[in-house]
Amino acid sequence: MLIDAGDDGKGNKVVVPYLQSLGIKHLDYTVVSHFHSDHMGGMDEVLKVIPATHCMDHGTTSQSTDSYHGSQYSSNPTFLAAVKPEVGIISCGDRNNYGLPEVHALGRLEDTHMQIYQTNPCDNHDGTEIIAEKGIYLDTDGQTYKVTIFRKKLCERRIRI
Repeated sequence: MLIDAGDDGKGNKVVVPYLQSLGIKHLDYTVVSHFHSDHMGGMDEVLKVIPATHCMDHGTTSQSTDSYHGSQYSSNPTFLAAVKPEVGIISCGDRNNYGLPEVHALGRLEDTHMQIYQTNPCDNHDGTEIIAEKGIYLDTDGQTYKVTIFRKKLCERRIRI
């Protein structure tokens, strides 16, 4: 499963080479989490090279409080209690200009006691996340899962506000 593919150009420059380096020639599922260019821009490039059996999109509906992922309104406690996640994967792009994930959103994830994996260390990380500078790979058979991280290092502990 591939969730999001970055901005235009990232599909060809980053995502496809990475998937090919893992030996992936076909995707069972592709998902566009929401219709922002930094999530869906490179998906067409990926699908031209690596076919997918199922393609799904989850366009978000804007409300009075924008629930953009990682914002202070995302991942609400009711949702997290219902899902009971074991693992959280946070992808922060290089030069993350959004300041996300927001510290309160990250705190809600930590309150569930899930294991959090994160790509680049964003400004708001507090040291409990496992940082995978080169990528995070989640493999599942539908019953079990395995998370593989590339170039793991632990962040130094910071106090959460």
